[in-house]
Amino acid sequence: GGKAMSNPRKELAQAFEAFETYDLDEAVDKLDAKWHAYGIALKLLLSRKVTRLDIYDAAHDVGIRPSVVDMRLHYLKQLGSEAKQ
Repeated sequence: GGKAMSNPRKELAQAFEAFETYDLDEAVDKLDAKWHAYGIALKLLLSRKVTRLDIYDAAHDVGIRPSVVDMRLHYLKQLGSEAKQ
């Protein structure tokens, strides 16, 4: 199947690593990199490609606590639901 094509956990880890080093092409600054990483995390979570635990792991690798992850994901979800109204 197409599973070899994309590895969601790896994508997640790379997004958070990029956020730490802010080494993203379109990231003008660290803030962009941060929201880029959480955007990827939320997209993967909502499409059930990763679990919340996977996101905690990726974030933990760059020193981000689960409580912070929850806060950011909640914020993005709210933004998303407001945008749909």
